[in-house]
Amino acid sequence: MSAAERRVNLGCGDDVRDGWVNVDYRPGETGVGGDDVEPDVNQDLTETPWPFEDDAFDHALMDNVLEHLPNATDAVREVARIVEPGGTVEIRCPYPNNPSAHRTDHVRHIHPVEFLEGNYLYDGLFEVADWELSRVRLGRVFPSDESALWVCDTFGLFGIDEWSVTLRILDADD
Repeated sequence: MSAAERRVNLGCGDDVRDGWVNVDYRPGETGVGGDDVEPDVNQDLTETPWPFEDDAFDHALMDNVLEHLPNATDAVREVARIVEPGGTVEIRCPYPNNPSAHRTDHVRHIHPVEFLEGNYLYDGLFEVADWELSRVRLGRVFPSDESALWVCDTFGLFGIDEWSVTLRILDADD
């Protein structure tokens, strides 16, 4: 596998990226962008283990994928298995108060705090390297993403479209 191919796009849909290993389970279907889904690897992400060696990649992308998976914990453990220690995993999901988070093909809502120690998706395999909120509609009113997040969570407001978190995979000895 070349250095460029050490990146994996899990649940790629029709967002097939050059130089990445693109993974999805519905080849031939039309994706959200209107193009056909043509993955390099045909794999249903609900079925583990995924067909990759341990530490096969140095970066993984899950762009609007976890909310479709009934067991997000299994998926997070599996992506931690296939990404080498020190590698990164970028996860993007619709914000729970966003109307798009309530699509019928979404099986759960995921909030970025679920990746923090002591919460649902944290299991000691990674650390949060970065997080951000995308398209904060209330951003001009509030001095920071954190304050907008607090207001939207506290009052159930729609003001954040999506969030992303970058996880750094830890060595088993860390």
